[in-house]
Amino acid sequence: MAIDLKAAIRKWAIDTLPYDQNDIDIVAEINGKDARELLIVYHNWMSRHVFAAPRKVRTSAAFNGNFVTTQRKVDLDVLIAKIERGEELKPHLSTRVETVLESSSKRLNRRRDLDLMLIEWEVHHLHISQQLQPDGFVERDDPLLFAVFHRADAYLLDVMTHRDFNRDHILAIMAREFPGAGLIHELRAGPGQKILGLAKNYTEEERNILRKAGINTLVEIDGKVYKPAGGITGAGTSIRASMAADAVVRATENLEAALRNDPAQFQRWAQEYGLTWPADPTFEFGLLEPSGLAFKELSTNLALAVA
Repeated sequence: MAIDLKAAIRKWAIDTLPYDQNDIDIVAEINGKDARELLIVYHNWMSRHVFAAPRKVRTSAAFNGNFVTTQRKVDLDVLIAKIERGEELKPHLSTRVETVLESSSKRLNRRRDLDLMLIEWEVHHLHISQQLQPDGFVERDDPLLFAVFHRADAYLLDVMTHRDFNRDHILAIMAREFPGAGLIHELRAGPGQKILGLAKNYTEEERNILRKAGINTLVEIDGKVYKPAGGITGAGTSIRASMAADAVVRATENLEAALRNDPAQFQRWAQEYGLTWPADPTFEFGLLEPSGLAFKELSTNLALAVA
């Protein structure tokens, strides 16, 4: 039997992603996607979550000097402790993280599966209340904590409101206060060249309009030009999601070629565990804890990681 690992990816995505299976349009859209497209859906959805891990909390001067930080100190201290301990932060995120996919016929800014500010600039917003609601999320209110999460660090930028999503203030904090942390990328000229600045520095409203159209923008801060750490595609999804999907597809194709052309290496590998590699291996695709993706050969239960 021919091995078709991409079919296993499609089956996993269609069977397990928590999309609305009662919505015939969404079901049709999901079923019409190939393995790469479904991986983009998965990675884009996962990018909206914050991977649970202990992090060093780093606060900006804007955060520390904000009078709202003092007003809501009790709630913020509890939330910061959760971040430092690596607790699950989903209750503090947007309820939209529950939505895996909405119809691509909708305008980008109307789709609940897309957080455009997060996708372009990788800035999360968290609700700081500690009042847990029946839906598993904390009370929805202002102010919000704007933050960037890396694997071992959390950068708390400022505390603002829902009306402040498009403020250049956030971009300026990243550039000025955390210039070497990779929150925002400065464009640098090559040898013998010099970046003079942008011919046009968009206003906050113009930047918002372009973001809603799936267009990334550069920003000039203190005479330096910066690009987003993330980036948005024309489809409204994350550039990083596309890159991650491409990496999984490449690894899958390489694995499939190895299974076809050199099965002996897998036989030797199975023997190391006292197992026999089957002549006709069967695979399923799925999550590899804590955050990877892998194919599992069903008769041996051996996992082959691809991410």
